[in-house]
Amino acid sequence: MQLSAVIDAARPALQKCYQEALDKSPRTNELRFQAVIHVEPSGEVSSLELDLKDSPTLSDCVGGIIGHLTFPQAEVATHASLPLIFRPEIVKDEPAESAAP
Repeated sequence: MQLSAVIDAARPALQKCYQEALDKSPRTNELRFQAVIHVEPSGEVSSLELDLKDSPTLSDCVGGIIGHLTFPQAEVATHASLPLIFRPEIVKDEPAESAAP
């Protein structure tokens, strides 16, 4: 699906939104929600609905990015519901080098 490809290309920016939300409210579980995107034939987003009520900061950030994406042009308007899934990245600390006596 071409809409998914556009969203996938924006994944690094969307991940930044998620990381900022994690910095404010750490969580260990993945976050799943639906994005209902309404795209005009020109490829511009005409409206966006995010099923993300418990994190307005993340919703605003993700909505701002998706709302400014340009999708492929089509003959008719397109409406799609896409799942967005974010997972916390676990970064393991490297063991400190011990100083040899």
